[in-house]
Amino acid sequence: GIDRPSSMKQSTRTENTGRKLYSPVVNKASLMTTLVLAVIHRMFIFICDVKGAFLYADLFEDEYVYFRPPKGWADHRLFGGKLMKLKKSLYGLKASPRRWFQTLTDAMTKAGMQISKKDPCIMFFRDADFHINSATHVDDIFMTTNDKTKFEKWFELIPFEFGSKVWVGLGVEKYIALELTYD
Repeated sequence: GIDRPSSMKQSTRTENTGRKLYSPVVNKASLMTTLVLAVIHRMFIFICDVKGAFLYADLFEDEYVYFRPPKGWADHRLFGGKLMKLKKSLYGLKASPRRWFQTLTDAMTKAGMQISKKDPCIMFFRDADFHINSATHVDDIFMTTNDKTKFEKWFELIPFEFGSKVWVGLGVEKYIALELTYD
């Protein structure tokens, strides 16, 4: 074989730090399949965005992020001269997307959703004649159901504060880069 220069040799480090940070997003083919199935079966389409999604996610017990009080708080009697330990995930923290995805997945599975074996961002719920399909892209959730009333009751089980929630109807709604019109 050909010897590589020492600067090009592969690292012998076996730890994959990216594995803990990676957060899946819905595969385009999976999203399109979910959308097509909804249209074929004349399902209701529901789109929502989770407000402050990353703030719902706890950091793992073995993760430590310390910070100093922000400007204006450094002289406060409770915070002055102290380091603080972050307990929740924040936007900008590398681990935040993965922690949020795990928090969302846990909440959805507790509410009865099952995760697809082909795409971790596709989840589904089946209970006799009641069906839900969902596709997630970070904090945007695309859901379809065959029973709007049962879905609204089921949806109350999810413990997050959702921002914009909309049933796709006669208007045009946007989800990721798609514009949806459905009647």
